[in-house]
Amino acid sequence: MFTASGRLTRPNGASLVGSEAIAAGQSESFARFRATHHVSSDHVIDLDGDSARLRANLIAMHLWGRPETRSQYAAHALPRRRGAPRCRAQHRPRGG
Repeated sequence: MFTASGRLTRPNGASLVGSEAIAAGQSESFARFRATHHVSSDHVIDLDGDSARLRANLIAMHLWGRPETRSQYAAHALPRRRGAPRCRAQHRPRGG
């Protein structure tokens, strides 16, 4: 996916250079998480000769920890009374 000179710069400013370094760094980083979900949008690609620069927005969710420590949220819409609808949410930890 990346060329030998490909560069991935993380939000903290650290960079990984080359396909092997990028793959190893990402594998190590994602090993901390039980699951992840990423959404990218608004991709802008600037071409300059035989190179390109990509900029995009990213929303990332990372689930930490063991499956037995997960929790869930429950939400209920309540009837509308004078104004905007109301919503009630409850956090329910599961496991220990």
